[in-house]
Amino acid sequence: MGLCALLIGCDRDRETALRADLSEYVYLTDTHYFDSRRTCTAAIFELSSSYLTGKVEPDATLEAAQATYDLGGPAAIQMADYSPNDMADGMLLLDRGVFGKQVLEAAANVGDCLTDEASAGFRTALTRPSAILIWLPDPEGFMIVDPGRDRAYYAAGFPL
Repeated sequence: MGLCALLIGCDRDRETALRADLSEYVYLTDTHYFDSRRTCTAAIFELSSSYLTGKVEPDATLEAAQATYDLGGPAAIQMADYSPNDMADGMLLLDRGVFGKQVLEAAANVGDCLTDEASAGFRTALTRPSAILIWLPDPEGFMIVDPGRDRAYYAAGFPL
């Protein structure tokens, strides 16, 4: 990011590049929302299916998701009756709760990239039981797959 970090107005991500990266994990159709700035990126995409592509499979326990995260690749978790917020909070209580910490840090720093309407959508997805929570190392951020709305919510936020 070098010189770009010194300039005001540089974007962290480009929509086409982010779509290509996320398409490895989910079946994207239309872009519902996209904003990227120096410190954050937020995107909401329509999905043709709430199933994942198979490049990452959701773990069913907090410990298994943390272990997958520790391997350095993408990590996903889905637990019946638990929301992404519940799962991230639960992972914070693990010995190595870095997965949960990364998700909560990104969520806390993405606000500048969200309109009121997009923020409301993210809040709904974060609190939807049985939604899939995915941490992606590249592009670094998290995605929520909301099977109730066939949407994917991506957030990346980093303090200056």
